[in-house]
Order: sequence, then C-alpha cells, then structure tokens
Amino acid sequence: MPLSGRDYMKQRAIGFQQLRARVIRTYFVPGMAFLLAFIVASVMDAPAWLQFSISGVGFVLLCIGDYKYKCPVCKRTPAEGDGPDFNPKSCGRCGAILLWREDSGAKDNQPV
Repeated sequence: MPLSGRDYMKQRAIGFQQLRARVIRTYFVPGMAFLLAFIVASVMDAPAWLQFSISGVGFVLLCIGDYKYKCPVCKRTPAEGDGPDFNPKSCGRCGAILLWREDSGAKDNQPV
C-alpha cells in the first residue's frame, strides 16, 4: 500500500533524525574530541608530528560528518543563516520538514 503524503513526510523526518544522531555520534563528537586533544597537545608542547596527526584526524572526521549530513530532499546541508543548522525543524534551503514530534494530547502526529 502506498504511503500518504503525511506518512511519507513523517518517515522522511524520522529518517533524517536517525541520520543526524548517527552522524553526530560517529563523526562530530570524535572529531571535536580530536581537536580538543590537539589543543591540549599544543599547550603541553607535544612534538609537532603528534599535533599535526591529531588535528588531521579531527579535521577529516568533521569533514566526513559534514559531507554525510544532508537534507533528504535537496541533498544539501541544512543551513540557518551563515552556517549549518544541527537540529533543524525544516530545511532552510528547500523547506522540507526534518523534525517530527509526537504530542501526547494530539489526535495525530504533527510536524513541528
């Protein structure tokens, strides 16, 4: 049975939120940890090769995460103003709903 427009929007929004959680968990958090380790290594006067390798790993993880973090409709990074939006209700570029909230008192699930 084909999905109604509302069910399709709900599945797309839930899929984006799952992608968002996976990208943050897999790429952004470790990337920020590596960049923090780079700062600590810089302050503690670690060898230059260690500082560059730590910062390189962090930079690569953040770049991969940014590459994978895309709107399912327009395939571009959801933006708010000048930078990416990391918890968007809708895509700032195409307007697709990316956050679906279930209200306990509501008759039906509602897009936010």
